[in-house]
Amino acid sequence: MPITSDGKSTITALVGGFNGYVAFCALALDSSSNAFDKGQSGPVAEISSGGLSRASATVSRGTTSDSNDTLEFYKSWTCTSGPISVNAVCVMNNASSGGTMGSRDVLPSTRTMQTGDTISEQINWIFG
Repeated sequence: MPITSDGKSTITALVGGFNGYVAFCALALDSSSNAFDKGQSGPVAEISSGGLSRASATVSRGTTSDSNDTLEFYKSWTCTSGPISVNAVCVMNNASSGGTMGSRDVLPSTRTMQTGDTISEQINWIFG
């Protein structure tokens, strides 16, 4: 998973204990299929309606190569008003709006959400 420049800066600040930085804790869905760009600071076209708005994620640690070397972000949404096209998932450090985008994962294909559909996404940051 590629991490944005802002994401790397925030991670090093958090590890170093610098004040004023907020941990990554939320996922946002994006309707844009633009390719990842490490200079992005936020979603290209964040979805903020239909039950698919940005929200707090379940954040945990996992093991890929070394103990607890993977940070895992998980969230499930249910569409309340479709159709809505989902093309990317973004890791954010604010659960409502604004904030810093840590990464953006473009889905392999567009997911068209209809009313009642559920989408579950997990993003893994592997430090190894």
